[in-house]
Amino acid sequence: MRRLFYRAHVGSELCNVEFKRGGQEYLRTSFRAHLRRYTCAFLNSGGGSLLVGVDDDGVVRGLRCDHRQEDQAQLLVDSILRGFHATLLPYSYTLAFLPIIRPGPEGQNLKVLHLTLCPLPALTQQDLYQTDQGEVFLRRDGSVEGPLSASAIQEWARQEQSRPWTPTLPSVPMYRVQIKQLM
Repeated sequence: MRRLFYRAHVGSELCNVEFKRGGQEYLRTSFRAHLRRYTCAFLNSGGGSLLVGVDDDGVVRGLRCDHRQEDQAQLLVDSILRGFHATLLPYSYTLAFLPIIRPGPEGQNLKVLHLTLCPLPALTQQDLYQTDQGEVFLRRDGSVEGPLSASAIQEWARQEQSRPWTPTLPSVPMYRVQIKQLM
C-alpha cells in the first residue's frame, strides 16, 4: 500500500500539479469549488493532479478522513465529474486516499487525497471541457484562469483552429508524486 510520511516533502507545484492544504472542514466547505476549478483546468490543459493535504511548499500535512468521508468524497467526485461536458469517462480520472504515517493519535485517519486527471486523446478538433455548472477554466503558467468569458473562449477556439491538426494520439506528460512503498 502506498503511504506518505508526515512532513515529508513531495515536490513542488507545477503547471500540472496543484497542492491544497486542506484542513478540518475542507471536504465540506472548499472541496467542491476546488474540484470543479482544477479538474476543468487540468482537463483543458493536458491533465494533472490535485493533492489535498499538502501545503503549497510541498510538505505533507494530511487531512482527517475516515472511511465514511472517503466514500462521500468519492461519490461527490463521481457526481460532479459525470456532469462535465465533454463527457469524462471513469478511467479518465483516479481518486486515491494515501495514508500518512505519523506517530501517536494525531496520525489516525490522516490522509492525502490524490486526484489524477487524464483527458481522452482527441481524434477530432478538441473541445473545451465545461464543469457541471457550465464554467470553463484553463491552467496556464501554474495558475488557473476562469471562469472564462465568451470572448476568451472564442480566442482559444481561434488559436486551436489555426494549429495544424494531426490525428496522432498525444502523450500526456504527467507529474508523478514520489510515494514511498512500505511492506
